[in-house]
Amino acid sequence: MGRRKRCLPVFLSLCILFLFLSIPGQADGAAGTGTEEAPYLISNEEELLQIREEQDAHYRLTANIAVSSWSGQFFSGVLDGDGYQITIGTIKNGFIYSNSGTIKNLSIEIESDTALPNVFVRENHGLIENVHVSGSIRATSGSARVGTMAATNAADGIIRNSYSTADVSFGGSTSTNLRFGTFVGVNQGTIETCYWRGSTYKVKAFVGENEGTVTNCVLGGEYGRSDEDMRNPETYAGWDFETVWKIDPDMNAGFPCHINEREFVKIPVDGIALNMDRLFLEPGQTAELTAEVSPPEAWNQTVFWTSSNEAAATVSADGVVTAHEIGDAVITATTEDGGFRGECHVSVVLKTTQLTLDRHEVFIDAGESAALQASIIPENATNQTILWSTSDDSVAAVTGGTVRGLAPGRAIITAASEDGGGKDTCVVVVRPPAAERYDLNGDGVCTMEDARLLARYLSGDGQTGLTAERADANGDGRVNSRDVTDLLQYLKGEGEG
Repeated sequence: MGRRKRCLPVFLSLCILFLFLSIPGQADGAAGTGTEEAPYLISNEEELLQIREEQDAHYRLTANIAVSSWSGQFFSGVLDGDGYQITIGTIKNGFIYSNSGTIKNLSIEIESDTALPNVFVRENHGLIENVHVSGSIRATSGSARVGTMAATNAADGIIRNSYSTADVSFGGSTSTNLRFGTFVGVNQGTIETCYWRGSTYKVKAFVGENEGTVTNCVLGGEYGRSDEDMRNPETYAGWDFETVWKIDPDMNAGFPCHINEREFVKIPVDGIALNMDRLFLEPGQTAELTAEVSPPEAWNQTVFWTSSNEAAATVSADGVVTAHEIGDAVITATTEDGGFRGECHVSVVLKTTQLTLDRHEVFIDAGESAALQASIIPENATNQTILWSTSDDSVAAVTGGTVRGLAPGRAIITAASEDGGGKDTCVVVVRPPAAERYDLNGDGVCTMEDARLLARYLSGDGQTGLTAERADANGDGRVNSRDVTDLLQYLKGEGEG
């Protein structure tokens, strides 16, 4: 008896765990709980597989989904495509084998040409609404019934406001395909405001065998209405072109499609951006401009290119700019939808090929300045502007070629042509003030005693107390007789050599 008492809590714990795992909404992957108020949100193939596990839950797509392969099973829940599309590579048994739930606002595209009796639903006992089916099926002599939307729409099945552009063909005897329809094979329920238009071979009827009601449905293609009629709203008596359907020459080749079908929703353009806003070219040169229309999913990506001065530069229909003669032009990209504009200012110039500085090494004292001169080749380059910069603005500053020493150290001064055709550099060494550098004996003044001390150091006298760094009196990085010469010139008041 004691052993049974000890086992009872374990047994109850396992039961509670089993019940917890059985509660809807605990499946991995998709957000939501699978209820009408909080449906599972499906955005990828892994999450889509869940409809085969929890067949009676509520689902809503949040993105287009591509599935490599699929085998249809039973479904009794609610699947709201929210206008998105599921693309399937290879399929077996259709997308749903038997539907007793609700499938709406969905597009299904089958990429492979398969021998199937249907693309979408094999048997429909529920509601199919606002569904678009595309792809291709091949009926065989062994097929009992064929339809691209459904092989069978049962007595309790309803299909409305849906259309199929799926192709269908049959390779057997025409006398055996009485239950073959382009849209539904056998109808025992209700079909209303639907149409089929595609390619067909030996399958001629919208519904193969009808035992139910078919209202306001249209057959297109070879055995039905002409394309001209199919693009005419007056062809569709009783259809809702205010909230369900639309006909737009730019959408679905001008045939009816759903207002909420995201593939055919006209998302307006709200802007445009070019990859460059400034461009320098020489005569004969070309450059490619690209225009990014936003948002990326905008329905009309068409852009028109124009030049304000075709004598200077022209632009092709795809944004290739060709420079002709010296001058300026504004290249404009304009969106067809909304008229948004992006501009690139193009200057056709004779560009700099070389820039050279008159000096490549300069020594100056802190607080003093030196001038650098830059030469441009060719001399008649269109843009003569030179951009000056310093590698260390705490050591040396530069303005228009005038370098000012700020603190002891080294800095690299760069001169670059604005048009990018050439650049050169100069190393600037900023030294301490001369009075400080030439006071080698440290008595606070610079005299001949400092010159004699330096001369002794250069002659090899190891008793001077000078270091190599200190003996570099002129700060040029080398210790030689030039240091003595410069020191003597400084004492004479002649400056440094």
